[in-house]
Amino acid sequence: MTAFRYAKIYVYLIASIYGGWVHADQYFDPAFLSDTKTKVANLSRFSAADTIQPGTYRVDVYLNGAFINTRDVVFEENTYSTDGAPALAACFSAQEIKDFNINPAAVPGLESVLPGSCVQLQSLMAEAQSRLNLEQLRLDVSVPQAMLTGKARGFVPVEEWDNGISALLVSYNFTGAHSTASNSASSDNYFLNLNTGLNIGAWRLRNDSTVDKGNGYYSDAGVSWKTLNSYAQRALPGIKSSLILGQTSTSNTVFNNFNFEGARLLSDDNMLADSERGFAPVVRGVANSNAEVTIRQGGNVIYQTYVAAGPFTINDLYPSSSNGDLQVSVREADGRVNQYSVPYSSLPVLQREGRLKYDLVAGTLRGADYQSSPTILQGTLAWGLPHGLTLYGGVQNAEKYKAYSLGAGQNLGDWGALSLDVTSAHSILADDSQHTGYSIRMLYAKTLIGSGTNFKLAGYQYSTRGFYNFSDTASKMMERRPSVITQDGEVYQKPEFYDYYNLNYPKRSSAQLNISQPLGSFGSVYVSGHRQTFWNTQEVTDLLQAGYHTSLKGVNYSLSYSYNKSAWVNSTDQVFALSVSLPLGDGAWTGKRGPRNNSAYANYGQTLNNKGHALYSAGVTGTALEHNNLSYGAQQNYSDKDHVASSNVNAHYRGASGNANVGYSYNNRNSSSRLNYGFSGGIVAHEDGMTFSQPLGETNILVKAPLAKEVKLASGVGIKTDSRGYAVVPSASTYRQNRVALDINSLANNIELDNPVAYAVPTQGALVRSTFAVRVGVRALMNITYKGMPVPFGASVTQAANPGDNIVGNNGQVFLSGLALEGQLKVWWQDGPGGQCTVNYQLDEGSELKDISKLAAECV
Repeated sequence: MTAFRYAKIYVYLIASIYGGWVHADQYFDPAFLSDTKTKVANLSRFSAADTIQPGTYRVDVYLNGAFINTRDVVFEENTYSTDGAPALAACFSAQEIKDFNINPAAVPGLESVLPGSCVQLQSLMAEAQSRLNLEQLRLDVSVPQAMLTGKARGFVPVEEWDNGISALLVSYNFTGAHSTASNSASSDNYFLNLNTGLNIGAWRLRNDSTVDKGNGYYSDAGVSWKTLNSYAQRALPGIKSSLILGQTSTSNTVFNNFNFEGARLLSDDNMLADSERGFAPVVRGVANSNAEVTIRQGGNVIYQTYVAAGPFTINDLYPSSSNGDLQVSVREADGRVNQYSVPYSSLPVLQREGRLKYDLVAGTLRGADYQSSPTILQGTLAWGLPHGLTLYGGVQNAEKYKAYSLGAGQNLGDWGALSLDVTSAHSILADDSQHTGYSIRMLYAKTLIGSGTNFKLAGYQYSTRGFYNFSDTASKMMERRPSVITQDGEVYQKPEFYDYYNLNYPKRSSAQLNISQPLGSFGSVYVSGHRQTFWNTQEVTDLLQAGYHTSLKGVNYSLSYSYNKSAWVNSTDQVFALSVSLPLGDGAWTGKRGPRNNSAYANYGQTLNNKGHALYSAGVTGTALEHNNLSYGAQQNYSDKDHVASSNVNAHYRGASGNANVGYSYNNRNSSSRLNYGFSGGIVAHEDGMTFSQPLGETNILVKAPLAKEVKLASGVGIKTDSRGYAVVPSASTYRQNRVALDINSLANNIELDNPVAYAVPTQGALVRSTFAVRVGVRALMNITYKGMPVPFGASVTQAANPGDNIVGNNGQVFLSGLALEGQLKVWWQDGPGGQCTVNYQLDEGSELKDISKLAAECV
């Protein structure tokens, strides 16, 4: 907050205190502040109930509690003021009012507002109101819901989307290790993962590559460079879609996913408003009066609005990450409450009513495990229909493969959510054999409200003997069968496929189940399982996992069981595991932490397998430094199999310019040891230079605060500006308001910010620049006198270099920031020749290094 705001609030508090002693219109007599009226400036501008004079102010604007944006707003005297209403009201142009999603048809007078003029909302809508929160510089606008358009909640206009600046981006992750053992020579290995990108306008060019070098234990000697993906991407806002050209992969919503090289055009849900994404039911009802509608899920309020009398429809609920019936309460104007339940369960395939989602692919199969790269065209579509129904399907067309899929998903209300689809495929495999088959898939989800049991996903898929996926048609051959001599004497060899995905044993059925059950104060349990069967063999692949977790006075306990059996490995693994985590340090048993919020835990673990062998481990983990930048751990392990003991220590540091980690382990079995280390971070080259950062995300924000060096950011551990005042905030939310805030407590003594908070709405993959206005200068408390007397209380002091009001307090004292070492100030306390003067000041060298400087100055 600037010095002007501090000083103004100070005067407002004084005005409020004295104003509370006077009559109802809250006017206060300056004589209360001094026995000499001339010692007090003209304070009429502070006498309004809002204690702020009319004018233009930069504020955060909220509509019905939802943040809209930060803008300059004109405030004028409230011509519609009533008892309890603010004396000042915001004044908006016709376009600004329309930007609030107000329906012009519901406000007949809106079209009559002249261009270039502004009106108060109350003049158009008697129920509307605007109220300024001075301390937070926040304007709350209240408009009846009936007067708003049907725009979805969480909607950010396309005009506010920011494609960002042109820049070169590099994100790197390097790891290395030096290993020694008593029975072999030492070895070193290195691995580097590079994600590079170039942003030009709306285009995003990306490359993901790895470099591997090693010998001995980890890999073959030599350097190996591999490109994982390389593509160009851009957003198409007009059709709410994304276009990808190059190497990428498909989704697995309808068909099995695979890597390909080509083009992909798909609907981008991130471009939709929060209340349009995913699936949520439509809530309908009837109100007998102007009523309040509240919707709860799991006891939590997730939606609230006000509706007029008559039927209402709510179709902009945010998608829930969990299932669970919706409890709807309609509170009438007379206090009567009508309650009912709307059953709700969802699956990934379900779409909102009216939503049409598509995904088109054209390209060639890509991968080292394939012997050929066939070309394929693929398209999938999902369409949300009324009554919780979604139809979906797709087509795959390649030279040796054709598949068709059709399915439906349904929200079944009290019975959960179910989807069922059928896929028909015709395949020609690598041995030129032709096959036709079908696959049926069912998915189910449900939450039992009474017990809290959550069937996160239950699925079953059955495939006939001749069903194969597209990627199966290009599988490599590992070996050939013995030569066969036909009746005409011709010798040929028939290919045979490799590894346990052998095409001689196609998948037959797959069943999976995930269940979680909260037990209140007693913790929670979970069970998950998966079984895969195959044609032409009785072998199956099974995976079962179950666990229990609870916490008692800050101590965490976990008990788990795992069963794993592969159809292609002649062994079964079963493991029981117990773990205990105990907090250490002050307040460990009460859950309280010290001022730095550092934490430390003692951990104990024990596992027992089906072969009777046990592994014991004990250690310590925790975080340190002021902002938990450093995390560390130390662990000792012992296995009763061969009586092997091992130890390891590790540390990880997150800094403003990157991350670093180091670890050391030792095993007494063959006196082997390993020292591992790593570095990760990001590099951004932009028009203002080069900025180093923590590892970059897909979408990032560049902070520009010139000369404000070493300033911490409110979000992100270890992030702060560099010596030039630049920093990068990684992993921003696309097509959403991102709040970027600087920590004013970390500013240097000679630095001031006009506004420490900025907002950005980046498109996918963008590097958006958030610029902060920085004022460099001295902070000072100045005692100003005029003709031997203190300047009147409430006078305004203005700097030529940094315009803005600074308000004089008692005894002519004023707080100023951003001062040059010498300069001139303008002082005003009333109109006329005797009500203003000029101060020429000079500060001592080194004043910019002090927390605050004090001086006296004469105004002439």
